[in-house]
Amino acid sequence: MKSVFYGVLSLLLCMSTAHAKTLAHTKGGGNYTLGISLAKTVGVTPIPNSGTTFYIPKVNDGRMDFGLSNPSQLYWAYNGMEMFDKEYTNLRFVANLVEFRPVVMVRNNSKYKTIDDLRGARIPSEFRGSPLFQKNYTDLLANGGLTWNDVKPIPVATFKDSIRAFENNRVDVFKGTLGGANNRRLNATLRGGLRLLCLNPDNGEYSKEWPGQYLRKYSPDPTTPTVRTKDCIGIAYKYTVWSNKDVSNDVVRDFVLKLYNDHMVFRNASSLTAEFNRDHMAQYDRIPMHEGAIDAYKTLGLR
Repeated sequence: MKSVFYGVLSLLLCMSTAHAKTLAHTKGGGNYTLGISLAKTVGVTPIPNSGTTFYIPKVNDGRMDFGLSNPSQLYWAYNGMEMFDKEYTNLRFVANLVEFRPVVMVRNNSKYKTIDDLRGARIPSEFRGSPLFQKNYTDLLANGGLTWNDVKPIPVATFKDSIRAFENNRVDVFKGTLGGANNRRLNATLRGGLRLLCLNPDNGEYSKEWPGQYLRKYSPDPTTPTVRTKDCIGIAYKYTVWSNKDVSNDVVRDFVLKLYNDHMVFRNASSLTAEFNRDHMAQYDRIPMHEGAIDAYKTLGLR
């Protein structure tokens, strides 16, 4: 009897896995944390990838069902801009998740105080496995009136490699998420901790280059110990989850309703998701919204 029971159980598990919808996310950083937290909340199967530019085509072609990215990259992918050489018009917006606060960090004892000070600094570059970060650093340097000719580019392959390079003192800065895991760990383990590098408030072109992103002021707070200057300018945006247009309306509708109704499960899943606001889920208008999501938001009175 036991063998029959376990055989049936295995079959049911396989059937469940076969029918489970997939969620593409990266192998590290805040994107990874969001992916795992979202999977716990709505019951999708998380699938790690080396970077968003690798799984966006997969979702567009229907090889995966859902994906995560910042709003700028979703817009660029849909319209075939920046690092995308074709239009991925099968993508559909599903929901906003949490406000991401991407920041540039230096060691607290570093001589660099603002982006403008980075002339001659060692900066992670190339990012062949994560090309989004190359544009990120290019535009960050431009915020300080600098180009790659004004700094010392240090080639790395991925975001993770840039973190390791910073830990090993091969680069002077790294880009992370304010309050994120890497931020907290390095602030606790490096002598003197970390410090948020302030953007130039007189140059708002960085946010204009990245649709959906905006400038935000940060000040010292016990929850963000790496912010050591009052009214330090940084970037913020709402991270997005999206899907292929052919994922059924019922599946996407249930996805949205479950995330909304079980919002406390998502908020409690990690420190990064703790400030999730379900009333902001539908606030997006840069690419088409999935019909299943529209139906869910109408039911919830959010649209």
